[in-house]
This record gives sequence, C-alpha cells and structure tokens, in this order.
Amino acid sequence: DAIGFICAVVSKPELSGIFNAVAPLHPTREQIHRQNSTQFGFELGVFHGFSERIVTSKRVANELWYEFLKPDPLGFWQS
Repeated sequence: DAIGFICAVVSKPELSGIFNAVAPLHPTREQIHRQNSTQFGFELGVFHGFSERIVTSKRVANELWYEFLKPDPLGFWQS
C-alpha cells in the first residue's frame, strides 16, 4: 500500500496538501496489540491514555481514487 499510495500521489501533480496514508478501518490499539501478541508470541504490554482521535484516509479515496490492498490493520499479517 505504501508504494501504491506514492504512485497515486505522483500521478496527480495538480493536487496539493496533506494526505493521510492510513488504513481506512480503525480497530483499537488494544485489539491490534492483543492479536499481534497472540500471533507472534509476544508479552502483552500495558497501555494507558489511549486517544479517541481517528486519522482518516477519506481524502486518499476521494481525490486519489486509491483503494487500499490491506484496509484493516488486523489483517496486515495475513496473506
């Protein structure tokens, strides 16, 4: 997705501004850490003070017409 996103940005030089190249789906950090700890055998850490802020990639979809190959961070490590 990183390479696809870069190619999409370069192909539209008329656009400017900030594009957030983040997966469009937003599981919690706890969900991601729990899954990765189980899958890779890591000890689960303790987390405090999670932000409720969501960074969105809507502009990527709307202006670059880019469709993420891996839209869900919970599926990043699956084929």
